[in-house]
Amino acid sequence: MILFIIIVSVIGLFVSFVYGRKVVWRALGSMAFGLLLIGSVTAVVGNDTQHWAMNHVITQRQTVIKAGQETSHGPLLLAVKLDRAGHDKAYVYKTNMNKTKHTNPETTHVTVHQTGQRNSVATMTTKRHEWRYSSLGKVMFAGLHNDHQLISNSVGYSIPSTWHVLTIQHH
Repeated sequence: MILFIIIVSVIGLFVSFVYGRKVVWRALGSMAFGLLLIGSVTAVVGNDTQHWAMNHVITQRQTVIKAGQETSHGPLLLAVKLDRAGHDKAYVYKTNMNKTKHTNPETTHVTVHQTGQRNSVATMTTKRHEWRYSSLGKVMFAGLHNDHQLISNSVGYSIPSTWHVLTIQHH
């Protein structure tokens, strides 16, 4: 819609300049379409830089996980280091004991918290921060493809004290 308003205001500005016979109509048309053009371009820039007509939405999902590997010492949460500094890791777990497929990890900030409880369940909490259009923004900025724009994504693991975290070097 905003792109349509920009196109109409440019055409209206051109028509008022070229075909406006009286000075009053030329001035009023130029001023009206010029202000509409400036307002529309300002709205596009404000949406792009300051996220106008967008809401900050946090989506949190909690999933019960099972051990990726069972040992005689108890369940293991395996962490494979993907870089030398240890900032990027891949965690091995199951959401279902019958699951045989691999789930691709997302690029996220990951924390592991070991609870002091022995009989609690292990959970994975995914928190996603994103920009979503308000109802007016959906109408005005339709077609600009920046709805659900990701701000940050984080994953946290909360595991019982009976679990062990094993880090494996990967070169």
